[in-house]
Amino acid sequence: MKLALVSTKQEGVESPTSNPFGLISLATYARDKGGFNDIKIIDLNFSEPDEVAKYKPDLIGISAMTVDYGKAISLAEHFRNTTEVPIILGGVHISTLPASFKPVFDVGVVGEGEETLLELLRLFENKGEFNPKDLESIMGVVYRSDEWLKQTPRRPLIEPLDIIPIPDRDYMDPKYFEPTLIFYQNQVVPKAHMMTSRGCPYKCVFCSTSKFWSKIRFHSAEHVVEEIKYLHNKYGVKHISIEDDLFTVNLDRLEEIKKGLAREGLLGEVTFNCQPRANTISERTCQIMRDLNVKTLGFGFESGCEKTLKYLKGGSVTVQQNKEAVKMCVKYGFNVTGSLIFGSPGETIPDMEETLKFIDFLHEAGAANVWNFVMTPFPGTQMWEIAKQRGKVSDDMDWNKLSHHNISGPLLLDDNIPISEFESIVKTANEKAFKLGKKEKWRELIKLRITQNPLGVFRLALKNPKKAVKYLFKGG
Repeated sequence: MKLALVSTKQEGVESPTSNPFGLISLATYARDKGGFNDIKIIDLNFSEPDEVAKYKPDLIGISAMTVDYGKAISLAEHFRNTTEVPIILGGVHISTLPASFKPVFDVGVVGEGEETLLELLRLFENKGEFNPKDLESIMGVVYRSDEWLKQTPRRPLIEPLDIIPIPDRDYMDPKYFEPTLIFYQNQVVPKAHMMTSRGCPYKCVFCSTSKFWSKIRFHSAEHVVEEIKYLHNKYGVKHISIEDDLFTVNLDRLEEIKKGLAREGLLGEVTFNCQPRANTISERTCQIMRDLNVKTLGFGFESGCEKTLKYLKGGSVTVQQNKEAVKMCVKYGFNVTGSLIFGSPGETIPDMEETLKFIDFLHEAGAANVWNFVMTPFPGTQMWEIAKQRGKVSDDMDWNKLSHHNISGPLLLDDNIPISEFESIVKTANEKAFKLGKKEKWRELIKLRITQNPLGVFRLALKNPKKAVKYLFKGG
């Protein structure tokens, strides 16, 4: 039986991490636990949708976050015109908003997908179809029966997490392992992404992934070390981006990872970036991360206004804690980056001006970069419920309106704030962010690219100027 898994994630402002990591985990699990060996991942970063029809699968799976749900629907409609095989939908969007399930799909996977997909594959292998009566017995799915939308009970989370095998990166396009620039490190090396945990103990009002994962679970230190060893030895990886929602929540585990890397002779051989949280930063945290060879830290600062920050993060962190964390991490030599959000419900222009002042602080404190976003409502969050009450979103809407960069049409900005004033604030924030380091980093990137392959850049510029520009500006 042949399964095509289609990734809707494409490189761009909405998806800076574009590799199909989740699908790789699903494919590996289905192969290792169920013996389904004929699985192909169609990555739209490198393949066209028509590759699916050429593969001639028996089943198609599509994964989508909310920002890509419109694309997933269009792809499914396209596949309906080229093949008659059933289409399975998975991902964060359908898990947090099953009511938006469209008839163009046959089955939706709600929640963690490995076990549910495996059961669906076994069912289809035995029956050759997805009959509603059979789907009733599978946990964690949504489907239609006699035009009615039905959902089975959610499946228990996989525990311990080490049950899930190390994702086989051979399912990925090999171009992902070509040397790429690692920002702030002056390195052009093979890079990879990995997750050492699933979930987050905090419940920020705008975050849909915490809703998706339900609670935090960890891979063991041994499992993490084994995956790092695999990436380094097989693919020559020199830098790993840790995609955990919160990497610094368990310091004893980080100590064990450090010891394991030392035993394998890997300590110092690979650099890392990760996402900490200001209230988890201490001298011990910084010492461990420095020993691990972590180079860049990405904080969710969210706001420089105490009132807004308390609302967004439930009082779990303060502006002062954010500032102290920045100063301490800079002192230890880390590249400090972060993100800020503008346009939250109840946020006033003076509140946003406090965030502008916070960007000034980041500049003075020696932070490397900051990114500015517009508050966007995603299903399963308090922001979604507020936007729904205001008539801005619905279970059946134009999903392309959900963008972190929708400056001219922010969905959660209070009606009493003129759009022109909001646009001016965000424009100022972006100008400040640019001065914080982006200009210098682009210069660094171009210099490194040209130094790395001067003749190749020259030839590419003559043959395909647009492709040459893309090459010069493609960072890690």
